[in-house]
Amino acid sequence: MNWDIICYVLGRLVLAEAVILGIPFLMALYGWERSAPAFAVSICICVLVGLALRVNGRSGGHHGPRLAARDLPRHAAVSFERLFGLPRRHL
Repeated sequence: MNWDIICYVLGRLVLAEAVILGIPFLMALYGWERSAPAFAVSICICVLVGLALRVNGRSGGHHGPRLAARDLPRHAAVSFERLFGLPRRHL
């Protein structure tokens, strides 16, 4: 497993959740509800956790070799063989 990519994707998901939580936060502000501070705290926690995960993940640095479209089937077959421990064959 590539933990850098997992952290990066989870960080992006948590940041998206923070953006989505903005809608009920704005509605709580509009309706003068007492739950608005709870939404604000939740958004802050989501932003902090999301940024921490993205910084620890792969964020704009070296992403590995770029593959052309013609290389994708070969790369997928080799990865499948390595994943299941099958003998490597030349494609």
